[in-house]
Amino acid sequence: MDKDKDDGLEAIYGERLLTNCLCVYYLAVMVTVVWALYSEANS
Repeated sequence: MDKDKDDGLEAIYGERLLTNCLCVYYLAVMVTVVWALYSEANS
């Protein structure tokens, strides 16, 4: 059961790998933009 569950998770991760990368990239961009605006507002 555990092995089958792990294989399922790996399959889901593989199918969504590109989506996960895009989500991480999007979050990184958002953090950078927010940090830049915050720094500019306090300067």
